[in-house]
Amino acid sequence: MFSIPQHKANEVQIGGDHYKSQYQHWDWAINVGLDYLGSAATKYITRWQKKDGLKDLQKAGHYMDKLIEVAPLVIVRLQIIRPNLEFILCETRKFIRENQLGEFEAAICKRIATWMTTDELHTARGMLNSLIISASHSSPTGPSGEMAEQLRGTTPPDTPKPVPLEDSNKHAERAK
Repeated sequence: MFSIPQHKANEVQIGGDHYKSQYQHWDWAINVGLDYLGSAATKYITRWQKKDGLKDLQKAGHYMDKLIEVAPLVIVRLQIIRPNLEFILCETRKFIRENQLGEFEAAICKRIATWMTTDELHTARGMLNSLIISASHSSPTGPSGEMAEQLRGTTPPDTPKPVPLEDSNKHAERAK
């Protein structure tokens, strides 16, 4: 005979303790309205250092690739069910803090949680590729240099560096 569990799902984990935290991944994914593929990708990004290492990052990449393929369909649905951006960012910061995500994992999860265009997904995939390369070279500190700046969000890829406003260029087109 089947019995109904007498515990809450967050109190039990089958097969390890890589999800044990005050703010579990599935709760965050539901709260911010992640689609299935984005949720799966961020699950593997979140746990990679605690469970299957490089293999988890590669799995995340596979889910990202599928999400990029179906992005036009997914974004239509997300526009209906997704909470507002301010709420998503607040919940994501809380999730990052509670799970002690590294700087690069945090940046990728944030991009996946807030994407609105296929280009943004490609940016997230590129960031993940850099993390995969770094992990495959066993760099515990993650990417460095220009890629580290991109992952931190200080210099988005393919974005021109701002130039100081001067009288000689005050009518020049500005990067948005």
